[in-house]
Amino acid sequence: SFFISIFFFSSRRRHTRFLPVSWARRCVQETGVSTGAIKANLKRLDSSVQNVLATKPFVDFKPIYEYTSQEISSIPNKDSYDVVVTGDTSDVEVILKEFRNVKWVHNLYAGCESILKSPTLKDNKEITLTRAKNVSNIPLAEFSVGSSLFFLRNFTFFEKLKRNRQWHARVPLPFLNRKTVAVFGYGAIGQEVGRQFKQGFQTRVIAVDRNTDKLPPYADEVTTMANIKQVAAQSDIIVNVLPSTPATQKVFNKEIFDACKKGAVFVNIGRGMTVNEDDLMEALISDKLLGAGLDVTDNEPINSTSKWYDEKLQDKILLTLHSQDEQSEGFEFRAKIFEENVMRFAKGEELINVVDKVSGF
Repeated sequence: SFFISIFFFSSRRRHTRFLPVSWARRCVQETGVSTGAIKANLKRLDSSVQNVLATKPFVDFKPIYEYTSQEISSIPNKDSYDVVVTGDTSDVEVILKEFRNVKWVHNLYAGCESILKSPTLKDNKEITLTRAKNVSNIPLAEFSVGSSLFFLRNFTFFEKLKRNRQWHARVPLPFLNRKTVAVFGYGAIGQEVGRQFKQGFQTRVIAVDRNTDKLPPYADEVTTMANIKQVAAQSDIIVNVLPSTPATQKVFNKEIFDACKKGAVFVNIGRGMTVNEDDLMEALISDKLLGAGLDVTDNEPINSTSKWYDEKLQDKILLTLHSQDEQSEGFEFRAKIFEENVMRFAKGEELINVVDKVSGF
């Protein structure tokens, strides 16, 4: 986690300027990532943008919602700015309507569903959108493995015994070793999920992806979403890494959960919108599914009255509040991606991690 800032720079000038507008999705003080650490990473940037370090610290900037339209309109020389760096937020529309010469928007996160709600960004073919990619592969895969072990080895049961100071006779528990794991969405994150399960636990890995031309790394089988029910029926662990697109809305629903093996574990590290949560809750409460590891949910943040806090679900879910994609080294990886693109942009070269605005990834 880190303090997300929106800033602009002009490739037409050697002097680089910040626009003092920012979002604090998670603030620096809560995560231990210092402003100094952020600046240290930015110091590696191409010389054409290093003057950015002479400006105000990020943490002095106000969130976008604290600025009035008049304040934004009064910022001088808006036509001189080419680049916006931001988090995944639709509020970028406010900026793009004022700064009409922007050519490149960089999203410091991997997901782009919110930022692509900006009509100006989505419809303007002159604006290139890039994103941070391959930053969260390892931590999200580790969460997938951890969630599977959490339920298969019944950690909740033993935690209760400990808290109640009770001893219990030995309980037979299933192995994760050599289970069948289905990974829906076998891109960079999905492949890391497959690697950790395959190399760590000798599991059989079924990759579900659009591209089935050849067998991808760490997979024993590859198939498409057309076979989702058949895959669900043979899987002990289902890991959802699907993005949010029109084609993936609520694809995990009652029909699919009914097809699952009894006692399967469901893990969601993709997007909450891909799951019919009422159907998932029913599958958990009925014991069709052993448990669900959920780093993402349909509505975020979850409010205090959410059904996910129902007492009947507490032993059936591991809820981590969309936190598992972060790591202490996260900003360093994100800065490297941005650094590479800054150099390319300054030289007029093709950018990396360009987003298809139609598919959303």
